[in-house]
Amino acid sequence: MVRNTTEEKSVDRRTYLAAIASAGAAGLAGCGGGGDGGGGGDGESGDGESGGGEGGDEMGGGDGESGSQEHGERVPEIIYEFTTGLGNWSAVEQSTADIASSNIQERLGVKVTARAKEATTMWQEHMHDSRNAHLYASGFAPNPNGLDPNFFLSLYHLRYAGNRDGYNKSQYANCEFADLAEEQYFATSLEEREELVQQTMERFSEDIVEINTFPLVGYTSINTDQVVADEDLIGEAGPGGFNYTFMQNVEAKGDTTPSLDVATAALNSTVHPLLTTIVYHGYWSNLVYSPLMKWDQNYNITTDLAESQEINDDFTEITYTLKDQTFSNGDPITAEDVVFTYDLYNTSYDGFGASNNFADATEITAVDEKTVRFSFGDSNPTFVGSGVPTNYGILHKGQWEELLDGDFSNLQNVNLPADEIVGSGPYTVSNFEPNTILQLEPREDHYNTPNQGLNLRAYTSTQAAYRAFQEGDLSVFVNPSGSMIEEIAQKDNRWTRTSNAFTIGSIAPQMSFPPYQFREFRLATSQAIDRREANAVALNGNAEPQLHSNYVSPSHPWYPEDHEGLTKIAPSPTGSQEVARQTLRDAGYTWDDDGNLRYPADKDLTPQWPQGDSPMDYPDEWPCVETIPDTY
Repeated sequence: MVRNTTEEKSVDRRTYLAAIASAGAAGLAGCGGGGDGGGGGDGESGDGESGGGEGGDEMGGGDGESGSQEHGERVPEIIYEFTTGLGNWSAVEQSTADIASSNIQERLGVKVTARAKEATTMWQEHMHDSRNAHLYASGFAPNPNGLDPNFFLSLYHLRYAGNRDGYNKSQYANCEFADLAEEQYFATSLEEREELVQQTMERFSEDIVEINTFPLVGYTSINTDQVVADEDLIGEAGPGGFNYTFMQNVEAKGDTTPSLDVATAALNSTVHPLLTTIVYHGYWSNLVYSPLMKWDQNYNITTDLAESQEINDDFTEITYTLKDQTFSNGDPITAEDVVFTYDLYNTSYDGFGASNNFADATEITAVDEKTVRFSFGDSNPTFVGSGVPTNYGILHKGQWEELLDGDFSNLQNVNLPADEIVGSGPYTVSNFEPNTILQLEPREDHYNTPNQGLNLRAYTSTQAAYRAFQEGDLSVFVNPSGSMIEEIAQKDNRWTRTSNAFTIGSIAPQMSFPPYQFREFRLATSQAIDRREANAVALNGNAEPQLHSNYVSPSHPWYPEDHEGLTKIAPSPTGSQEVARQTLRDAGYTWDDDGNLRYPADKDLTPQWPQGDSPMDYPDEWPCVETIPDTY
């Protein structure tokens, strides 16, 4: 039975933002537990039948029917949730959910209900192991921070499983994986780290932490009557999303002010870049403010406010020298502003995504007016690639000390009108209407002065954005659907691109409770799904169905060649009822005379841990919780 969500533990905005730090515009991803869901510190996969203490939940053990000697309890109705409010990606999630849920129901003999839920509500429930659903639609926008594997590895670490102020997408609790994730984080050479990352992929894949479907597909289009489709600026990243180089340097035609569509959530706060939905804070951090470093249009890290970046041989010290650049009020940007900025982010967002990557800085020091040094107690090779110097726009220390009245906890109560922002970025705000439009004007005194102004527009739906693009009110359409892109491509003066991302679309099985705490059930579910049909309906056939489990897609630079070491989780793109059922038969599952799937008669249906708790509460079951570094 589904829990009444009004009874769920409330979560404040800071905790909520921390939880969805790595969630993409695409929605959220999932991961699962060691082997069959348990996992001690000895490298053996757990059997999914252990878990600290007594206690269950209202969705875990079946429907209350008592089984006969031949049958165990009936496998309960499976609830599969997908998001609303994420534009085209929500439509992709729904199409995939409709097909996958039908496949699971028909091929496994268990009732499945797919249902939509507003994205932020779903994520909030998900992060606290609410057990309102067994499966969640999953995926990531291709945030360039994800080019470093640590971006994903931290999301599957057991310290965030259960009811924690963090986010573990499939409630995956495996000590071997956690140990490997920590070891690669502190590796002192690239070769050592590559080997450890490969081992995390193998462990993750064997445990079927994600039921991968297909890579995310990006569609974008440009109205070439309004702006130039410069392939050099568009690069690998495309003309929208995270390509701030394109946004700042795009060339308009005539008196056009370039405009592009963004999610409504991107325009819900001007107070502080990270008080907007974390997925979209980059617009504020890279356009109104500027970070130390930035990702360019080809996913290379280059300098922004920093003139140079120097990393010592063992990754324990990183030094930045700043450009001679000013804030929008004319004050110089100094090392003290950088130190203040990172202190604020780190203090205010303890547990927020990549911030755990600079929380372990032993010291952040203003060496002199233009030099700042990050010092670490241990090797920290992931600091740069995980997005710390690229994510956080530098704030004006004087303005923010006054706004906060010396207390960082006042952040959420700050009132900062848009026209009073003292920014470090290439634009100033000329007009802001929350959840509707952000109009930006170029700064003539910035080292990278944009060619012209820029308008970021939020629309109530993908259809509304499509109409605006077709009517000439939108220059760059960042997230059309596959069918829209086909129609757009037929018109003159429209540039289009379709590309597979390095991030993967998947289904997140919740591994804290039955039936998905059991590996055989995750595998059978994966084997039952017709990925070819889902791809055809959801993405117009533009993606390649994925038959191996991993936390990234085959186009990711760290993905193993020829799927080496990965576990195949589907017999073919179309799936197979017979293969899926045989997996369950081999594990002792049966079907009753009405065709309903039943657990093995002796199956222990105790959840891995009681609802409301976490593996961190049970060191006897997960010994590694006592050795997790504070800095991971």
